[in-house]
Amino acid sequence: MDQAASFIYHIFMNRLIIANWKMNGSFQLIHEFQSIQRKLGTTIVVCPPSCYLSLFKSVPFSLGAQNCHCESCGAYTGEISATQLNELGCTYVILGHSERRMQNKETDDLINKKALQAIQRCLTPVICIGETLEERQENRFEHVLLSQIDRTTHLIPTDQYVIAYEPVWSIGTGLTPIAKDIQDIIALIRKRLGDNVTVIYGGSVNDKNASSLAEIPHLNGFLVGGASLRVRTFQSIVDAFQT
Repeated sequence: MDQAASFIYHIFMNRLIIANWKMNGSFQLIHEFQSIQRKLGTTIVVCPPSCYLSLFKSVPFSLGAQNCHCESCGAYTGEISATQLNELGCTYVILGHSERRMQNKETDDLINKKALQAIQRCLTPVICIGETLEERQENRFEHVLLSQIDRTTHLIPTDQYVIAYEPVWSIGTGLTPIAKDIQDIIALIRKRLGDNVTVIYGGSVNDKNASSLAEIPHLNGFLVGGASLRVRTFQSIVDAFQT
């Protein structure tokens, strides 16, 4: 496959839909998720709380975690390592979500260390970037996003991670940027990292806006929060990408 054909395949066939349950979920929801049907060329990843990871033994999608530590083991009470996630069957891990950046004071440098640790344990890091409303209004968002990209992906080949663009002001608010703004950010990311990187969008993705968001050129998928807790809603989001 030549370079042009490879790029076309990457953009139009590699769809990644990630369900981030955050600190939610139940045995019932795990059971209901067995009915999720994926589209041809689409990878579905569910990221439940770590206490539920061992319950996903035979499911028709990939398994991911919401975080991992930057060390492989040690005296870190309450943490979980990439090695342990690998043993539980995880193939993806979300890193640098804005909630952890704000609530746990995670820095770009720490996220980079976690990503390197994840890759060593055969996990694909889903590295979150995003600007605050103040940074957007003050027209500093491009500098902020490029700084986050450069620091979190330092020394990592672009085919070994996913970039999830989640504007902080959109997460859980019901607000989403207009398609042109998202398209501009995707172009900014690809200009910095090249065409081989997988770029997904997150931030109040739901069954009502998924179809229009799916039409944004060069967007590879979604990182879905609250809407992933309702099986029918999440199935509608998965179905939004027609391949």
